Amino acid sequence: MPRERKYANDRAPKLEEIKRISDYSDRRVRSILYTMVSSGMRLGAWDYLKLKDVRPIVRDNKIIAAKIIIYSDEEDEYFSFITPEAFHSLDTDEIS
Repeated sequence: MPRERKYANDRAPKLEEIKRISDYSDRRVRSILYTMVSSGMRLGAWDYLKLKDVRPIVRDNKIIAAKIIIYSDEEDEYFSFITPEAFHSLDTDEIS
């Protein structure tokens, strides 16, 4: 019987990898990349994400971050935060 691992078999992307992927011309890929890197969410969480689950945090009339509810309405629900760049990349005006 193999020994139990106490860690996942994945890692955070390196800065070089993030830059290389963000150079890809499709804005949708950048939105996904920025959101996943800044929030730490996994790929499967996109199946549960709704636009109402992303709420901007505004200070002095400027968006400084956004709160994102991951797996909303599920037993495993939790929240995280994303950068202003990630929030703006999710803006529907930019994607469409």
